[in-house]
Amino acid sequence: RAIDTLIEAAEVYGFKGVKLHPVDYLLPSFSSIVLELMRIAGERDMPVLFHCADEKMCLPLEIEAGIKEVPETNIILGHMGGFFHGNDAIEVAKRNKNVYLETCEQPFARGIRKAVEELGPERVLFGTDMPTDNPLLEVEKIKYADLDKEAEEMIFYKNIARLLNLDV
Repeated sequence: RAIDTLIEAAEVYGFKGVKLHPVDYLLPSFSSIVLELMRIAGERDMPVLFHCADEKMCLPLEIEAGIKEVPETNIILGHMGGFFHGNDAIEVAKRNKNVYLETCEQPFARGIRKAVEELGPERVLFGTDMPTDNPLLEVEKIKYADLDKEAEEMIFYKNIARLLNLDV
């Protein structure tokens, strides 16, 4: 049903992306159903956002196993790997040009700055994970990373607009 639901969501309701949370449904990124969902999303130019934090099956290096199978699909690593795996998330993105990092719940502004320095601002996306996180705090982390205005604009809205094929 997941495959049929994704196709209907995209074709009937105009969905623009998919969020996957491996620990909730107990399927790793390289399982056949998850790979099929990622392929279908990629065929429809829909990015796939993975919950990517400190839980088993949600670690950047674990998610990378599936990423390597779908190089045509844009993948977003939500939370940039969480508290302890930010460097791994950056390394996964460096090895896979279809990977973007999303900043919410990344606790370190210096980690966000490092991602921008190593990947370029075009591969970093702002996020809030509302209603879980305070969006004002998430904005301040970007500001505290001490990036130039163009990098901030790319992170705050230009990058996601490009990925979702939106006019800004």
